[in-house]
Amino acid sequence: MSRWDTLVIPPVVLIGPVGVGKSTIAGLLAARMGWPQVSMDAVCAGYYAEVSEDQAVAERPEQAAGVRAAYQAWKPLEAYAVERILADHQHAVIDLGGGHSVQEDPTLFARVQAALAKLVVYTAGQTPGQTCDALYRALVRTAS
Repeated sequence: MSRWDTLVIPPVVLIGPVGVGKSTIAGLLAARMGWPQVSMDAVCAGYYAEVSEDQAVAERPEQAAGVRAAYQAWKPLEAYAVERILADHQHAVIDLGGGHSVQEDPTLFARVQAALAKLVVYTAGQTPGQTCDALYRALVRTAS
């Protein structure tokens, strides 16, 4: 058990565009904290399948009737996945990706916003090691 497991702090969530270093930073921070790293990319298909009425849309949204229809069918699945990953991984460092937090529909936006209201960290412009160090220091201050 990590010393972090006994503290009442939410999971650490990293959001950012592709290639910014979310997974790298999540791995560094998770190792430092003794928490698991959970990547949305690794678990989202299972969450999508739980709520998708059309398994083909959950697996290959571009096969739906057009790009816009696929996008509209996909976004509720992403909102659900955000809620589930946070419920399933209370003591984890989660690399979420930017797309799951972007919602045009006001109801879906409110759901994602509520789920992420605990702690969200956006990473950009620093090396993974510097970002990990800064996040770790912030978490130590929060836990103190």
